[in-house]
Amino acid sequence: MKTSSNITANILLSILSLSFSAQAFAQNHTLSPPNQRVENLLNYGVDLPFLGRNSNLTPVPAVPKQEKQNDRQTEVPAHIWPEFTNQAEFHTLLPDLTHLQALMHNPEELEEISLSPIAGLYKVVIANDVYYLSRDGRYLFEGNLLDLSSRENLSDHRRNQMRRQLLSELNEIDVIAFAPKKAQHQVTVFIDVDCPYCRVIYDKADQYNELDIEMHFAPFPRNGPNSTAYAQLSAVWCASDRKQAMQQVNQGLALSAVNCQEYIKKPHVVGMKMGVNATPTFVLENGSLIRGYVAPQNLARLLENQ
Repeated sequence: MKTSSNITANILLSILSLSFSAQAFAQNHTLSPPNQRVENLLNYGVDLPFLGRNSNLTPVPAVPKQEKQNDRQTEVPAHIWPEFTNQAEFHTLLPDLTHLQALMHNPEELEEISLSPIAGLYKVVIANDVYYLSRDGRYLFEGNLLDLSSRENLSDHRRNQMRRQLLSELNEIDVIAFAPKKAQHQVTVFIDVDCPYCRVIYDKADQYNELDIEMHFAPFPRNGPNSTAYAQLSAVWCASDRKQAMQQVNQGLALSAVNCQEYIKKPHVVGMKMGVNATPTFVLENGSLIRGYVAPQNLARLLENQ
């Protein structure tokens, strides 16, 4: 039987563990400022699925609840509800989408609705993000759904699938690639010029190659298109020898600014759609996302076990 002192001790240990984890997280990578992802996407003209999502951009008006459930459901295409093909079943089980649709810029960004393992809670995929919606459509939350029995992150299954799709959009021109003679794995790392651990990873590209890991470095200026880092990354990606230019920037040498931001925009947007909000961020072949520095040997072990 646990005593109150044992319970208190366990709580304190948990708090200390979270504190140390937070410190390690902060030391290994650099975060974007709050709301920077939203601002960056808006600067690029990328449409957001919600008004004011993750920001204070626009107040959301109250939406009166509709009386007839089937009236609102006929506006939802059945292909987003892959688990059910029977129309009667579709209309019966579909959650109330009145409030959700009122918040969306583009209803077509509602990509999928499916049952979650929790009764009365639905998994909703909107513009490459995973959310959970209550049956009455009133409550929506974004986060991880964990199965404590199997110790699986159920939300990551769908996220990884979406990241794999986004990775396929990046071409040779979008990255700086270091390839070994015989690559067993390919990893994409999103980097910034003012990120210390990004420089460490870039300088160790040959060590990753020695472990048969092909390294693709993608630009991710955390502070957006108007930042100094953005201009420097643009100069690197516009250089005739990108590898040398990146090495010079890592050594503290400023490159002459050039106006060719088209090379930066695409990978930057792809990174934000993947959920990248810090540098360095690794994206593995299976779509897994790892924030912070991962040493060559540790990365090799992760790839072998994925």
